Amino acid sequence: MTINVSSFVAMSKEQAKERKSLTVRNSEKRTKEIKEQLSGAVTARNSTVKTLRELHDITTERDQLKIGLERTKRALAAIRKKCEDVGKIKEAYDKLKERSGLLQEPPFVV
Repeated sequence: MTINVSSFVAMSKEQAKERKSLTVRNSEKRTKEIKEQLSGAVTARNSTVKTLRELHDITTERDQLKIGLERTKRALAAIRKKCEDVGKIKEAYDKLKERSGLLQEPPFVV
């Protein structure tokens, strides 16, 4: 078994040191990128949670407004009905007043 030494490249101490520093920098760079991605994921998750909360709040508010609108419609219908009833009662009162006025006039003497 023979090893071909020509395929191996001998590195000087400076080259080894430079290569090591590049590896450390690349490692640090990757670590930094991973941290940024994770913080971005946390931010995205927080943003999603915030958006869902806002959606829930808006949905709740919309439902409350619908209920309020239905109550207002019913109250308005009741008030219109009362107004119609008051109008009919006023007409009847005016007719009654007119008739009672005719009855209270003295009879004509001929």
